[in-house]
Amino acid sequence: MFKASMRCWTAAVFLASAVSVSLPVAASDFSVLPNAPTPHRQSDPPPGSTPKPPKAVDGIYVAENLGSTCAFETGSPIRINLKIPRYVGQTTADGRLKDPAGAVAAGVIAPDATLEIPIWDIDNSVPPHWPFRPEVNIAYINGNRLGILTGSDSQWSRNTFTVPLNHLRFPVQPGGEPGNNLITIDIDSANGDPNWCTAVEWVSLTLKSMAPIVLVHGNNSDPGFFDRQGSTAGLRQAKVPYILGPQLPTAPTLGQGGNGEALAAALHAIASRQTSSGVHVLAHSKGGLDSRAAIQSLGEWQPRVVPSSLATLSTPHLGTLLANLRDEMARLANAGVAVEFFGFPRFADLVAEKTEADAGLSSLTASGTDLLTAQTPRARFTPTVYVAADADRNGNKKIDTHGDNIEFIALANENIPLKDILNSSAGRAAIVVDRLYQTLAKTADISVQYSSKDTEFGNVSVAKIFAIRASEWRPNDTLVPTYSGLAQAAQPWQAEARLIYAGADGKNHSDVASAAVCSAVAQQLINIDRRAGGMR
Repeated sequence: MFKASMRCWTAAVFLASAVSVSLPVAASDFSVLPNAPTPHRQSDPPPGSTPKPPKAVDGIYVAENLGSTCAFETGSPIRINLKIPRYVGQTTADGRLKDPAGAVAAGVIAPDATLEIPIWDIDNSVPPHWPFRPEVNIAYINGNRLGILTGSDSQWSRNTFTVPLNHLRFPVQPGGEPGNNLITIDIDSANGDPNWCTAVEWVSLTLKSMAPIVLVHGNNSDPGFFDRQGSTAGLRQAKVPYILGPQLPTAPTLGQGGNGEALAAALHAIASRQTSSGVHVLAHSKGGLDSRAAIQSLGEWQPRVVPSSLATLSTPHLGTLLANLRDEMARLANAGVAVEFFGFPRFADLVAEKTEADAGLSSLTASGTDLLTAQTPRARFTPTVYVAADADRNGNKKIDTHGDNIEFIALANENIPLKDILNSSAGRAAIVVDRLYQTLAKTADISVQYSSKDTEFGNVSVAKIFAIRASEWRPNDTLVPTYSGLAQAAQPWQAEARLIYAGADGKNHSDVASAAVCSAVAQQLINIDRRAGGMR
C-alpha cells in the first residue's frame, strides 16, 4: 500500500512538472523560481566576419555600417533606413507607386523586390534554457511583416524575403529625395526578459527597373520645354521613369567647357544617384548633338556609365540649311560686306535677317555636324531612335491656319517675337513661318558670289547669296528637314528606329516633343532596355 501510494505521488509530481513547462511564465516569476538559469549571454560577431555587401548599382540598394553589436530585446526593435534613390514613376505623397500593376504590365519594373538580411547568431533551432522560449526575431518593412528570421548559433546567416512592389517607397519627384524604407527587426519577441541577441551589419534590396530617361533640351531653351510641349505627360502615360536634364548654355557642341562635356558630367551624376550603370537620353533639336558629344565624353568617366540609348526629336544630324544661311550672313556682316539674296522665296531674306545668330548656331550647320560626326565615333554605336516631322498637316505645301488647327502654334509659344506677331495677326505670323518652311523645302544648298558696286557711300563689296534649288520637295518642321532629323545618309550609325510624323500627324519643330510622340518613343526605349539585359 505504501509503495503504491508512493508511486502515485511520484507520478503526480512528474505530471505537474510536465504541465508547468508548457505554461507561460511571467517575467516577474523569474526571481522566485528555484535554481533559475542564467540568460543565454551571447557575444558580438568577430571582427571581419561580416559577409561583404553587394555594390549599390543597377537596382541594388544597400544600407551598411549599421554596427555589429549584438542587441538584446531591450534594444528592440532594430531600425534600419534603406533609401531608394531611383525614380520609377508617379507615386502617392508617401512614395508608394501609384499604379504598380500598370508599370509591371508596361515592362518597366519587376513585380517585387528581394530583400537580403545577413544576421548574426540566430538560435531559433537551439533548445532554449528553461524557462525561456526559443529565439524569435521578426522582420518588417514599412510596417509590413516579412517573416521570422532563421539561422545558426554563432554564425552569420543570410535571410531573403520577397517584397511586393506596393510595400516599397520611392522618390516622389523625378530626381527628388530618395524614398525611405524602414526595416525593423523585433528581437527575441517570444520572451519577456532578454535572453537571445542578434546583430545586423547591412541589408540590401534588389529591384529590377528600367534605366532612367534623361531629357535634354535644345538651343536657346530650357528643361521646362518638355513640360510645356507635353513630353513628360507622354512619358508618364507610358509608365517610364524620366528625369529632367540640366540647363545647358547656348554654346558650341564640342570644345573646352562645351555642352558635350557639361552634359556628360550631368549624365554621370544622374546615373550615380540613380544607382544605374546606364541611362537613356531623350533629346530635342541641338540637344541631340550635345548628347552625341556627351556619349563620346562618357567613355572617359569612372565608374563607367553606358548610354542605354539615344532618342532625338528633330535633331539636325546632317545640319540644316537655315543654319548654313544665317551663319554665312553673320560672317559677311562681321566682314562689313553687304548681302543680296537671289532665288529664295519672297521675304525669306527679311525673315533670315530677323533670325538671331548665337554661339550654338555653327553646331547646326552641315560643316558643324560633319565635324561632330568625325569627333564622336562612340556615338555611332549607341542604339538610336530618330524622330523627324513635317509641319504641313493639310498637305497644301505651306504653313497656314486652317480651322482650329494652327500649324505653328507650338512653335510660336516657344518664341517670344513670333508669339507677339501671332497675338497681333495669325495670318502675318503664318507668313513668317511659311517662309522658313518654303526655304527649306525648295532649297538644296546656297552659293556665294562676290562683287562690288557704287553707292552714295562709295564703292562697297557685295555678297550675292544664291539658293540652289532642290530636285524634289523637302519636307521639314520649319527648322530641320526630315532627312536630316532621320540621319538618312549617316550610316553606319545604329538606328533602332526612324519615326516620321507627317500628314494629319505632322508636327513642327516644337510639338514634335508632344505627349503622343514621346509615348511612342518610350515604347522603343522599353524594348531597347529589355534587350540590354532586362530592366537594369
